[in-house]
Amino acid sequence: MIKVKKQGFPGILKDNDKYYLDFITDAMSHADPEAELLLNKIGSEIKVVVFPSGNEFRQDLINNLLAVHNLVKIKIVFSKSLAISKSIAYSVEM
Repeated sequence: MIKVKKQGFPGILKDNDKYYLDFITDAMSHADPEAELLLNKIGSEIKVVVFPSGNEFRQDLINNLLAVHNLVKIKIVFSKSLAISKSIAYSVEM
């Protein structure tokens, strides 16, 4: 089960935030059900950091995240350290 930590979100999530959280946790769970997810909301931007449970899941997580975001036409901007970092970090405007 995906472990999720949220920062900057109100106690009760807005519908869009809840749907987005459900959306990406489902996408992640197909690639790595033991991954961890950190969400930090700053204004209308959500910064997402994914911690794969192992390096073997990293590329599948990236592919799934890209596929589902492209499906609903949400542009994600990966961090510049993606190639050297063990985590996967990106941000989206909501």
